[in-house]
Amino acid sequence: MNANSPLPSSWYADPIWISSGGETPYPHLADVRIKGIPSATTPAWALHVGWLENADSEEIRARLESSKPLVIIDLPPGVDVKWGQPWMGQRRHTRQLHWNAKDAGFDLEGLLPAHRLKQIRKGTRNGLKVEPTRDVDRVLILHQQARQRKQLSSNEGALRPLLEKVLQSPHQSSYIVLSDEGKDLASAVFLHERGRTIYAFGGQIRGKLSGLASVMLIDAGIRDAVKREVNCFDFGGSMDPGVDKFYAEFGAEKVVKWRYMRCSWWARPWLRLMRPDLFRS
Repeated sequence: MNANSPLPSSWYADPIWISSGGETPYPHLADVRIKGIPSATTPAWALHVGWLENADSEEIRARLESSKPLVIIDLPPGVDVKWGQPWMGQRRHTRQLHWNAKDAGFDLEGLLPAHRLKQIRKGTRNGLKVEPTRDVDRVLILHQQARQRKQLSSNEGALRPLLEKVLQSPHQSSYIVLSDEGKDLASAVFLHERGRTIYAFGGQIRGKLSGLASVMLIDAGIRDAVKREVNCFDFGGSMDPGVDKFYAEFGAEKVVKWRYMRCSWWARPWLRLMRPDLFRS
């Protein structure tokens, strides 16, 4: 991809997301093992699968039902295939902020609520500075610290090569927020695709200014989206009620995302014991 190439139709359709190298009946799923069970799943760090345009969902369903003992497929926002048994549908959501930059009265500052603009100004007064970066180490360190703080697993060895490829693309933008002492406080990676910008990777060191830093990063991502003539900023969703509330306070609306899972009968007792989170609706 070069700087002047059109935005990709789906970032998650790119093969860089599938790091295992295995083959599954559906090209955008990863071939992995979950607690020892052979599985075809949405790739690690992908928020959903790169759903094929005009896809025949019943044909895909038939192929998946004859594949791995465990299949987990996260559909893009607003897409639902309505698969019944033996599939279990789980209703999830993301948050999205929409605008129309072609309106004669479009006001970029007006996209964010007044209290968020006030926080951005406060961050600037406190000496916080947002700067672009393609430094994988800095982004990775902040992301891993955030994952560890939340007690979420994250394979640094697998994430590094993914970030190395992502940060070289002209269709992303990445930022670090520096303190007034020049120390890294927070980072964010935004993926720009046709019609949408995705807040894909975030990281921060918790502190009294971390909230302001996050707001400043999101503001930078939205501004980049407008420059690329994208009309939607996707916050990426979160199962954490506190984070979801934070996103909602940007004026972002809830958009349904569906996860469909099929699990062979013999694998269910083991996975219910070892990964009960997979079965929570």
